Amino acid sequence: MEFNYSIYLHKIQINWHFNKNYYISCEKILVFYLKKMDLTELNEKLKENGIDTSNWGKWSTKDLKSLQNEITKGECKLEVIDWVLTRVVNLVWVDIFHTNKEGVLYNLREIKQVLKDGTENIREFEHSVWEKILWNETPISAMRRWIHDVLSVDNFVDIRKGTQNRLSKASKSYPNLNNLYNRFWFTAKLNNDQFKSKWYTEVKKDKTSYFEWNIIEVEVEEVEK
Repeated sequence: MEFNYSIYLHKIQINWHFNKNYYISCEKILVFYLKKMDLTELNEKLKENGIDTSNWGKWSTKDLKSLQNEITKGECKLEVIDWVLTRVVNLVWVDIFHTNKEGVLYNLREIKQVLKDGTENIREFEHSVWEKILWNETPISAMRRWIHDVLSVDNFVDIRKGTQNRLSKASKSYPNLNNLYNRFWFTAKLNNDQFKSKWYTEVKKDKTSYFEWNIIEVEVEEVEK
């Protein structure tokens, strides 16, 4: 079966040898984005790069089909970075606040996830929520999508951009596969009409996430800086 992929290059020199395998040389970084590849091809590609998938899908790890779905939906891509096959994910982290008429400051937090098998994971993140940025989205558009889908807020939200950084670490979901996270931070404030003092849920095929508002001990002026 013929591969279907796109190649994005940065200062590279390529030598193709189209036999059983191929060889690519580059000065700095070679990225190949697998738009669509069946499970057999994807598994072979991982094996070629020394990644054993035999234990994927066991002991709370994700299976090969999950990685294929992420690639197909544009939630991640596979890149060769410094000659290591890496799963690259763009993430937007958002702190969501609301100050009511009495001056009480609320912060939205994800409190738990319930997986489809009933496993419950308590969540203790520093920020309200995080969302994967699809490859046709900007960080702000991904954040607005989440706010629309989960909080049912369509109109203008006061959004302020924060910092951004990169984090490289081994994957817990996909053992032996390295991860690179490009992370973007924002804050968002909801007005009185947008605020609903209730639980929020985000339902996906493999899990349901639960969010609630917490009163926090922070002066209003600190958030507005």
